[in-house]
Amino acid sequence: MKIRIRRAAKAGGFTFLETTLALFMLVVGFLGIYSSFDGSAAVRETANETNVAMFKLQTLQDAVFSMAFDDVPVRLPPDTPILLEDITDSLPANDFKLRDEVITISYVDPANDPLFFTARIVWTSRNGAPREEDISCARGR
Repeated sequence: MKIRIRRAAKAGGFTFLETTLALFMLVVGFLGIYSSFDGSAAVRETANETNVAMFKLQTLQDAVFSMAFDDVPVRLPPDTPILLEDITDSLPANDFKLRDEVITISYVDPANDPLFFTARIVWTSRNGAPREEDISCARGR
């Protein structure tokens, strides 16, 4: 009589190669998500800095329009750093400081009517790159 030996059926499960491949794909997916979040955070910071800079320039523009026409070049000399706190009292109490910010104003011709001017703000972004924004406008008597 022949004796038959039955082998047990293969145990179910994943091989080491399949597990390693799945883990690798999971890590690549998480790295992609992380880099997406990191990139969007950098864009958000840049947009926030630009928003603060434009707010300051518009505040300066409003101050120019609220001054007497002949006082503008006297109170705001061309290409001289301007402190917004000195010319307006309505800035919010929030910390709207940009790193190394310098605000200046320049005129096409300070004696001309209308008075064409360009307000410029220069600062260093959080990642260390130099940034600048400007706004140009004209004001009549």
